[in-house]
Amino acid sequence: MKRLNITISDGVFKDLEDLKEEEKLNRSELIRKAIILYKNEFEKKLKEKRRKEKVMHAIQEINKLRESTGIWDGVSEIRRFRDSRGRNNI
Repeated sequence: MKRLNITISDGVFKDLEDLKEEEKLNRSELIRKAIILYKNEFEKKLKEKRRKEKVMHAIQEINKLRESTGIWDGVSEIRRFRDSRGRNNI
């Protein structure tokens, strides 16, 4: 284990002492747990940011595809398909 000396404000020190008493942990263990929690939250936010970037990239690709195919009317396509099925069944 490595030893670490830090300087913190009086208010943060009081919060640390209050948490230490509440959680029944020593300062070092409380700080270790806080760092682990912070790291996990940071990784969670980073993962969510990457997911959003992938979604935005997919949206951009879909928009490019829409632009390259021109105007398409799904209702007309369905009607044309239904009409062609109707004539074949007669």
